[in-house]
Amino acid sequence: NIKKINKAYRKKNKSTDVLTFVKLQTYHKTHNEVYCDIFFSAETIKKDAKRNLINFYDHITHLIVHCFLHVKGYDHKKKSDFLKMKILEEKILMKLNIKSPYII
Repeated sequence: NIKKINKAYRKKNKSTDVLTFVKLQTYHKTHNEVYCDIFFSAETIKKDAKRNLINFYDHITHLIVHCFLHVKGYDHKKKSDFLKMKILEEKILMKLNIKSPYII
């Protein structure tokens, strides 16, 4: 199912571990609300965790942190933005006693 969603909304005909869609709604020019839809593929997450020899729950926790950073406005389209997001992810995961997912 995630492959269909990825194709329909991102024009990418492939599976992925997670998709995060964020919408900012502005009311009366002074009040903003953020809405989001997050889709996880447990099947893909399980395969990735197994392939990378990491705990499934650590991996999904990382992806949840990653998604919520997107919701808060972080992105990784540019290398500098990726580095900011990565460092913040690692700080949060360290507090949860989870090793950096970027060191495999």
